[in-house]
Amino acid sequence: MTSRYRRKSGWRRIADLVGVALVIAVAVYVVRTLTPPSRLAAPQVIDGDSLRDGVEEIRLHGIDAPEYRQTCHRADGTRYNCGRQAARHLRSLIARSGAALECRIVDTDRYDRAVAVCSAGGRELNLAMVEDGWAVAYTDHALTYLAAERRARGAKRGLWQGWFDPPSQYRERNRAALGTAAPPAPLPPD
Repeated sequence: MTSRYRRKSGWRRIADLVGVALVIAVAVYVVRTLTPPSRLAAPQVIDGDSLRDGVEEIRLHGIDAPEYRQTCHRADGTRYNCGRQAARHLRSLIARSGAALECRIVDTDRYDRAVAVCSAGGRELNLAMVEDGWAVAYTDHALTYLAAERRARGAKRGLWQGWFDPPSQYRERNRAALGTAAPPAPLPPD
């Protein structure tokens, strides 16, 4: 007597698993893409690429701003706190719009923070921070803002007015100090 059911070969099982994984990935992408943006009425700026809405922390997708305590050099060689300046610039972009902040979550990072593309008054903040020179394109995660970074560098805007350590290099070199330091409090209003 022969069995009506045959065992699937190893390759067939792998193909089935890949198919299921692909369907799940497409479903997650569609849900994230079609999900309407969240409105944040009173976000607090943590630094040049992070916000807090209540207890939820939001990281701006595809960009990397200087760490809050990071210093940079102006063209004349004088040092300034570029991390605070980047945070102030982000806060001013939000304040100038006079509108609620809208964020579309595109991912979650390894620290369980929402990673989002945010807009205020119709202007995308991720792009504005890079175009204005207060953040760099975070090419480890996206190439979206690379052209904006080139324009800011060419025009010597923001960080590009002098020289600076890329934020990722600064973090790597200062990992021990950054890990033990208390996170900065959101900036007080001007």
